[in-house]
Amino acid sequence: VYIDSLDAEDRLVQWLNEIVVLALTNNFLFNDGAISLTDNGLSATILGESNSLDKVKTELKSVTYHDLQLNERADGWRAVFIVDV
Repeated sequence: VYIDSLDAEDRLVQWLNEIVVLALTNNFLFNDGAISLTDNGLSATILGESNSLDKVKTELKSVTYHDLQLNERADGWRAVFIVDV
């Protein structure tokens, strides 16, 4: 997936929303992953289960920019975000 974004925060939110789309269209249940985020890009590997409708408890709507926090630390990036349900 190519994401055209304004900055790292925008790139992260758009990518997370791609996972929400997978959940809605393929009943994909995300359970683990690794993200590499830079000023110029984002690459990620995600793990999960497809066709997991029986395990989904509520529908996700989208990741929001409200109270979004993205900070680079010595041990990597830390993100705090809200998902509308």
